[in-house]
Amino acid sequence: MVALRYKAMGMDGLYNGSESISEAEFFDPAGPYQYSVLPRSMRTQAVVASAMYSPADFVTFSVMVPYLFKEMDMLTKSGVDFRTRSNGIGDVRLTAMSQMRTQKNGYLQVKLGLSFPSGSIDEKDDTPMSGGAKVQLPYLMQIGSGTWDLFPSATVGGDMGRFAWGFQAGGVIRMTTNKNGYKRGNLYEFTGWGEWAFTRWLAASVRLAWKEEFQFKGSDDRLPPMAPSMTPSADPENLGLEQFDGFLFIQVLGLGGWMTGNQIALEIGMPLWQSTSGPGLARSFLITLGVTRQF
Repeated sequence: MVALRYKAMGMDGLYNGSESISEAEFFDPAGPYQYSVLPRSMRTQAVVASAMYSPADFVTFSVMVPYLFKEMDMLTKSGVDFRTRSNGIGDVRLTAMSQMRTQKNGYLQVKLGLSFPSGSIDEKDDTPMSGGAKVQLPYLMQIGSGTWDLFPSATVGGDMGRFAWGFQAGGVIRMTTNKNGYKRGNLYEFTGWGEWAFTRWLAASVRLAWKEEFQFKGSDDRLPPMAPSMTPSADPENLGLEQFDGFLFIQVLGLGGWMTGNQIALEIGMPLWQSTSGPGLARSFLITLGVTRQF
């Protein structure tokens, strides 16, 4: 099986904990935030190519290669708008999966993925404060993690006629510190879904997900020394996140002609609640559009 997916994530507006922060509050000289640069919004787009191969009934291997595009819009205290950009191949992930049926209409699936640091953590761009020189971009604008990471997960699910359900627990374990002196926070996620098949070729599902990403450890020694005091996106203590999301998923399965063996799927999600560990951009949407070809 091979697949090609397009993913887009938007971040818009600033939060501290679960409370939003206005631009006036952020730049208030008598307020608690003494930064000089406000991150206004961020967009991350990715094109992800993947392939799966099953050498035996009990195990399947997959490889995933992403290419990312990132943009962040920022505003200085003096009223200057500017945008930074980065793009490149992200961290490549290899995964092994095993699935077994626990009963007639149920299954248990376990996965273990390993990503290696193929994505850049040295992305640079110029800013109004850099005098035309390109400087190291903050953490969220970097393409990769710079570390070897484990992706374990376990899924249980089943079906009852046209209805299917599932629950999954998973996470990301950062095993090393990268060459720039930091590592992203570990992450865990719990998700559950229910799916209804309207016909043999059309199904839709609703999914809920809880995710927590812990604060970064260490700091990027390539950032300008004054960066964490200038903008919250350059302070690793602000990058922890708790998030509860809702998703709607639709898939179409080809049953004849050139569509035979093809699957087209669209998932749209948005946060229902979120809380940051410090002043940080809030997530606003997540879209995934994919095409899968079975052989």
